Amino acid sequence: MQSFVGINNYPGSGSDLNYCVADARDLKQAFEKCSNWDNADITYLVDANATYENIRETINNIKNTAGSDALFVMTFSGHGSNSGGTAYLCVWQDGDWGYISDFTLQSWVSGMPCASAVFIDSCFSGGFVGLSDSDPASLCRSRVYEGMPGYDPDFKDGWNFNNYSVLGLEELDNMVCLTASQGDETSSETSELQNGVFSYYLAEGLGSGSSAGPADSNDNGHVSAEECYSYLYDPVTPYGQTPQMKDNYPSSGSHGIQLIVK
Repeated sequence: MQSFVGINNYPGSGSDLNYCVADARDLKQAFEKCSNWDNADITYLVDANATYENIRETINNIKNTAGSDALFVMTFSGHGSNSGGTAYLCVWQDGDWGYISDFTLQSWVSGMPCASAVFIDSCFSGGFVGLSDSDPASLCRSRVYEGMPGYDPDFKDGWNFNNYSVLGLEELDNMVCLTASQGDETSSETSELQNGVFSYYLAEGLGSGSSAGPADSNDNGHVSAEECYSYLYDPVTPYGQTPQMKDNYPSSGSHGIQLIVK
């Protein structure tokens, strides 16, 4: 069960983006071509339909209907904000700007009966996994996989938060969350790619054809969330943003959350 969210046209003028709807569309299309997804389970929320209320209702509906063997996937592409160490998704609400905090999103997703994968392409998005600008600089660093392709079991709980008090998606079990940047970094979209940088390489890694995309590092016909992170990290970082991942999914070996099955 999936929700794809992208916002180009924000309330008012002067703050619109160019390629966030394309991000949502391209990621939606990548999943639609996979045998393990039912297109009837897809929710597509863009521009003025990407409201605080619609996103909350979508997540709540999935939480109430998903079975334990399902998979919840959410992607968000749009503006992000970071105030006082708290990260926010910028959405629509009552015809004006709305804000979904890291704590709010955590509370909505908490209790999801199935495995979950969340992908956030916005400025300061690392704050959604506890990596905010108020963290020591040494904690605002991504860890690159070592060992088996696409998955490192030692990655889990690899960050030492030193009892830093924050409630975000990093608190949730059975969850993998990838973000476009650290909590104190902006994220880019480019006319060259016609996408957000993070979303472009995420979609490319998943693949859009009859076979799994190039993120399938062990050539098993599946693409995991963990493999996506390994794939997109190197091409995204030259744009001045550092993708982050928090992996609380209980698995071993190379079997992470399987997003794409071809």
